[in-house]
Amino acid sequence: MKKTSYTPGPWRCHCAGIGENETIFAGSEYIAHDILPANARLIAAAPRMIRALQLLAGNGISENEDGLTVFSGNIADFNEGMALANEIINELE
Repeated sequence: MKKTSYTPGPWRCHCAGIGENETIFAGSEYIAHDILPANARLIAAAPRMIRALQLLAGNGISENEDGLTVFSGNIADFNEGMALANEIINELE
């Protein structure tokens, strides 16, 4: 797997107070500031989204020579990727 060129996660949002925009951190490392709360949550979820996509990308559904739909890949990775993707979606909605 290719080495990441971004700050590895997990990332988290921090809001100084009600009505304030948010700052995003990875551990104690500053990533971005003055981000609207909904955008900050989406940005902070990016490392986990990439992980979900990596798990899902190696798996797929295709049609075989008989016209049947078949799954190809690692079912454990697929299930983990789907669970992570659904977790992120639920957090962001």
